[in-house]
Amino acid sequence: MSGQELTAKMIVVRVIQLLNNNGIILYIKYRGALPMNYIKIKNTDIIVSQMALGTWVFSNDTTWGSQEDGLSIKTTHAAIDAGITLIDTAAMYGNGRSEEVLGKALKGRRDKVVVATKTADAHPDKETVIKACEDSLKRLDTDYIDIYQIHWLRRTVPFSETMEGLLKLHK
Repeated sequence: MSGQELTAKMIVVRVIQLLNNNGIILYIKYRGALPMNYIKIKNTDIIVSQMALGTWVFSNDTTWGSQEDGLSIKTTHAAIDAGITLIDTAAMYGNGRSEEVLGKALKGRRDKVVVATKTADAHPDKETVIKACEDSLKRLDTDYIDIYQIHWLRRTVPFSETMEGLLKLHK
């Protein structure tokens, strides 16, 4: 593809061509200048790439099948090298394994990305939300999370109670 700019559609096609027989992305091989678009998230100072790297596959669980940590780390590095700055993960992906693998992948590169993770606790009250975030920080081996979300709201807990925990974390 020399002399030709790669579009997001071409990158997706290239990634699809790199799937192994289990249907798992092994490694984004393209390294070089990628025309990547970036956006500012409304009401924040956070700027992210319009393409994101999702890390559920890093969990090595039955949903996605087996993937070696080394391949997940190479995928993360290739995505960053290609200009992807938004990385999505969650505590529930492989019971935290996805966050752990991502933490390893971001060693020396944490400042280059925006990490978005989430909790899916069955009872997201204030204390549970704070504890879940602290656990994610440990698994990610970082001292900050850029975007912290509630994966699924639960009607068993008043939303105001969940928000109390999120607001305390924001401070």
